[in-house]
Amino acid sequence: MRACKLCSLAIGLVLVALGGSTADARNQLISGSLVFDARPDARGAYGWQLFVANLDSGRVRRLRRDDGAVWPSWSPDASEVVYEQADSQRRCDKPACAEIWRINARGKHARRLTSLSRRSESPDWSRTGRIVYVRWFGLDDGIETDIYTIESNGGGVRRLTDTRGEDNDPAWSPDGQRIAFSSDRGKNFEIYLMNADGSNQQRLTNTPDAD
Repeated sequence: MRACKLCSLAIGLVLVALGGSTADARNQLISGSLVFDARPDARGAYGWQLFVANLDSGRVRRLRRDDGAVWPSWSPDASEVVYEQADSQRRCDKPACAEIWRINARGKHARRLTSLSRRSESPDWSRTGRIVYVRWFGLDDGIETDIYTIESNGGGVRRLTDTRGEDNDPAWSPDGQRIAFSSDRGKNFEIYLMNADGSNQQRLTNTPDAD
């Protein structure tokens, strides 16, 4: 019964994703398989977990059972997934309540990539192999978030943005040369674009609130 409920939920999410919407975080599609996060309506399952759906057969399998696993992104060769793992036992404005992890496509050999000193979230894996993500900083008057990149082995951390306010939701261009992101550096959220090394940051939208 649990598998049936889970399958129904996942197939629904696949249809929604193909229609242009997502569940809660971004869905990633590579080689006919969709990796996504969901809260399964099943006994013993309480939080967000990772799943993979085969779009040809409709079969769905659980990739990661740990509560708080969200925001998955395929590696360039679809052999691994990078994702955000939140600690459900802590308030998520605390340091280290969410970190960036990687896991193979069979759901084994999970490895943490970021340190436990700052909250890290929203990873996206580029075709060049580098991972972009968001890091939190606690300030006296609020929260600042900036965008970083890291190698898939956890080394080579590089800060790309350094502005007051929030820089969020980074996404690689198809060729891995640029990164789109949202930022409220101009008082309201707009969409920005920058080179992969953080240079040439430019605003793309001019709206009341873009995300």
